[in-house]
Amino acid sequence: MSASPKSFFTRNAVLTVALLLGILVEANLLARRLLVRRADLTQDKEYTLDEASRRLVGGLKDRLVITAYFTPRDKVPGHFVPAWRRVADLLEEYRAFGGGRVVVEFVDPAQESEARDKAQRMGVVPFPVTVLEREQVSQQAIYMGIVMRYEERNKTIPMIRPAEVASIEYQVTTAVKSLVAERNPRVAFFSREPDKPPKMKGFDLPTPPERIYQVVRDALAERVEVLDVKLKRDLVPADVDVLVCPRPTEVTAHEKFAIDQFVMRGGRLLVLLDRADYPMAENLRRKEIPLGFEDLLEHWGIRVPNALIVESAQASGMMQRPQRVKIGAGEFTVQGAIPYPFWPRATGEGQGFSKDNPATARLGEAIFLWVNPVEAIPERLAAAGLSSEWLLRSSPRSWRTGKVDQVYPDDRTLGALELELVKEKPAPSTFAIAVSGSFPSFFEGKEAPPPEKERPTDKDPETRPAPPILTKGVDTRVVVVGDSDFAATYVLGTRAPAQSKNFLLLANLVDWLALDPDLIAIRSRGTRERPLTALSERRERYREEVGIRPGADLSGLTKEDYQAKLDQAEERLQAFKDRVKYTHLLGLPLAVVLFGVLRTVLRAREKRAYLNRFAGAAASKSRAPAPTGGTP
Repeated sequence: MSASPKSFFTRNAVLTVALLLGILVEANLLARRLLVRRADLTQDKEYTLDEASRRLVGGLKDRLVITAYFTPRDKVPGHFVPAWRRVADLLEEYRAFGGGRVVVEFVDPAQESEARDKAQRMGVVPFPVTVLEREQVSQQAIYMGIVMRYEERNKTIPMIRPAEVASIEYQVTTAVKSLVAERNPRVAFFSREPDKPPKMKGFDLPTPPERIYQVVRDALAERVEVLDVKLKRDLVPADVDVLVCPRPTEVTAHEKFAIDQFVMRGGRLLVLLDRADYPMAENLRRKEIPLGFEDLLEHWGIRVPNALIVESAQASGMMQRPQRVKIGAGEFTVQGAIPYPFWPRATGEGQGFSKDNPATARLGEAIFLWVNPVEAIPERLAAAGLSSEWLLRSSPRSWRTGKVDQVYPDDRTLGALELELVKEKPAPSTFAIAVSGSFPSFFEGKEAPPPEKERPTDKDPETRPAPPILTKGVDTRVVVVGDSDFAATYVLGTRAPAQSKNFLLLANLVDWLALDPDLIAIRSRGTRERPLTALSERRERYREEVGIRPGADLSGLTKEDYQAKLDQAEERLQAFKDRVKYTHLLGLPLAVVLFGVLRTVLRAREKRAYLNRFAGAAASKSRAPAPTGGTP
């Protein structure tokens, strides 16, 4: 018996719908596996895989296995969920753009002892979290670590804290780049710091506190090979790509020769220098630092004046200091933060970072301590055929002063300094420059200095044939920054130093000098500061209105008069800020309420008009005369 046309049509319809559903499911699976498309509306595309990362994983020659040892999302505390989801989405993007060569697997170490043991052997570290659930406090071990395997090499990110998620792409791409690279860049540090104790089996000896750049070394060692060099007897090793000189002091003739010859053979040089030290233990009293190689820098067209940059309060860092406050009938000493003019704060919006250089173009903020200006010498650069560009500079409302004997942050010192400086017109000062080209040797026509003793008690070094002096180098770069404190451990901190904005600057400079610009763009994403520029403009206007604009004649003012005018301008600025604040707090809700009221009134009016038209039409119809006519 043949089926009826109706049942045949029903079966065809059901089969068609099933096929369409199957096609949609398979298309979604393929899209999830091969495509990643999300709308990222952030300015720096912070939630989208960078082009450098996509290019790196897209060009892999072998399989990359990324094992995420993660506690499942439904078992982590609520404040971990956004970080968990963001990292998981990022790993999915690596897989999608890997062209089938990137494998991502999620493993819960808490479920299997074998997986937990393997995670611990690979360096993945769980961290305890206090969880409040059903009025009970308990400790929970959360796993969020990543192990990457490529060929026979492994890289581990032991722990991902929620605060570090913003830099997770940089960490993963850095690890992958290190795995696939045939040779990582070598960065050498030349400094007067003592040697680090060698590692001993079973435990590590403590690092000497005098190694104030050890945190920087450790953070850089995540992706480059870092070593220390001594130059009193030897030259810089031939396989070193970048030489970092943090706070050079009493550079000897042979050390100067080693630096000169390193640049001649094409090595890239990064100098972080200070002309003086301001130790906290001595109430910030100035102590001169003898450099010993100013003549070498000037030979290359770079001058570092013996002065300090003084910033306005709006563009300076904050210093903690004891303050006396009155509480009730007594006075107490508390720690308070005040703007400290000798700590300039560079920002991207404040044009403190050069937008023309990849190392600084996308940076957001960095703090510097007791900064020396750095100048280019045009006639020396022109004679040598070198080019220069500025990298860092202070704000337009900053000054340069040679009165730097006392910089203690008390009201008397800072007030007298500000009263003195505001008589002069402010101007931005450059404190980091890059010089590029083929450098001339400082030792052209001279004899090479002989090796020196490491210590006065050492025997005289063996006599060796003098090496040939390179008098004209190949194209390279030299970067000089007029501050070394910004990269010291006491500024970066020991916890997550790689997240410090100051470290981002140093790492970008190292990458740029090592000719590795890919990581610069990834590292710098999401670091922009977006201050309200209208406030600084309004502050300048109020100060001009009360008669203390920069460059004005203030010779007739006493310190008290100047402070009174300054307070008057700040009071007007505070009143403006209050108006803006309350406008946003009250104005927007009020606007929404008024819109609702207006909308309700208009709709009621429309309803009445409609009812009136309807009632009028009905009344007209009821009053219409009955039709007339004769009967048939």
